[in-house]
Amino acid sequence: MMTMNCEKLEKLIELFILDEIDTGERVAIEAHLSDCPVCRGKEREYRSAISIIKQSGGHGPESFDFNRNLQMAIGAEIEKASIRLRFKQTFAAISSIAACLIIGLALWNNLFSPSLNKSALAFGEVELWEYSNVQSVSDEFVIHGSNMYMIDSSGNGRVSAIDVDSGRKKWYAEFENCSHIAVDETSVYCITDTGQNEFDLIAMDIANGEMKWRYSQECFSPLEGASQPSILSNGNICWVVDSTVNLLQASNGKVIWSYSIPEEYLLSSAAVEGNSLYVSGAEGIYCLDVDTGTELWRVAYSIEMDKKTRPLLAASETHLYTSLGLSGDKGILLSIDINDRKVNWAKVMSDVSQICVINEKLYVRNDNVQALDRQSGELLWAYASGGGSGITYSNGKIYFVDSNGSLTALYEQSGNKVWQLAGMNSCDAFVKVGKTGYIRTNEGTIRKIIFKG
Repeated sequence: MMTMNCEKLEKLIELFILDEIDTGERVAIEAHLSDCPVCRGKEREYRSAISIIKQSGGHGPESFDFNRNLQMAIGAEIEKASIRLRFKQTFAAISSIAACLIIGLALWNNLFSPSLNKSALAFGEVELWEYSNVQSVSDEFVIHGSNMYMIDSSGNGRVSAIDVDSGRKKWYAEFENCSHIAVDETSVYCITDTGQNEFDLIAMDIANGEMKWRYSQECFSPLEGASQPSILSNGNICWVVDSTVNLLQASNGKVIWSYSIPEEYLLSSAAVEGNSLYVSGAEGIYCLDVDTGTELWRVAYSIEMDKKTRPLLAASETHLYTSLGLSGDKGILLSIDINDRKVNWAKVMSDVSQICVINEKLYVRNDNVQALDRQSGELLWAYASGGGSGITYSNGKIYFVDSNGSLTALYEQSGNKVWQLAGMNSCDAFVKVGKTGYIRTNEGTIRKIIFKG
């Protein structure tokens, strides 16, 4: 008997519903659906889509109002074909606003004169404005207010501020070899590599990029580098380097406290809940008092972890979630109850690049995008996607870039694909603010995506 899994079923579900597969495949799919609630949910959504098509009243595109609206939105002609092809085109549209996307590149015209290119992407022909000689190859960017703050590697890794509407540069910082941008209402923070086993946390004036203060920290693991600084709600900033946690006043860089854990080699970035600050290491997980840096408690691991892999940490009101390396190429994901300090559940997972808590789910990024139930660790859904770009969330949808450079949106609840834009040529996270999204290509161009509808 033919075997079936979720990945195979996703490719065949449309043919299954339209009764265009052979008997062996049908039996295998029916057996899989009886055991897999995630795939049963996908089947229901596909059947709903076909029902809507049939209720449109006729088989010709001239009588299919939804396809006419789709055609108007993207300026592309709907192909006259069978119900199967119309189903493919409609399913993505009725499940999202993707059919109403107008894709464009923001004109970053502060360095070079642009040249106009046209490219056929997923939803018809769109105009792409790009530099003929791209210079901005940032590896991180942050949207805050009306500005984008990004790292320009053409300027030896300097931070620049750019107006998100016009794409014009507002200021260009003097500091080189920057990474890990963070922004609050008054300052832009970044980490600079001095090249001498030392990293600096720098605060720049958000209005002009001038340095406000600099804090230096010796680093014994330069390959891993320093971690992302965490801005706290009380006006302080936490920065972890190697096995030392530093808390500084964000306004002037004054050290409030510094706490080292000698038995650790690499600690995660900090997570803060209430008056507690948490970090994770290869030996255990630690809870510190935010105000004093006093260690309140720790949970020691009973198995040996890989000390050369920086742990990842995410927190909810009741639980901590940490991803750690094991021997070989394996890793482990743990859920720890904050109140009783016990491991709630554990899963073996490899190559995890991101974990984050969104609503009632824990999202994990590795070769897949996975949604787990926060309380039980049960896999709710998984979407196969190579690449390690970060996932972001907006209005019930999960966004990420796969290994082919395609930008993908999934429903938060089901993990079903809402839409996918090929040709993004990016490995960065997608940033969405309101009805506008931004993504950086591998060549350094910022693409601006406007959602209408």
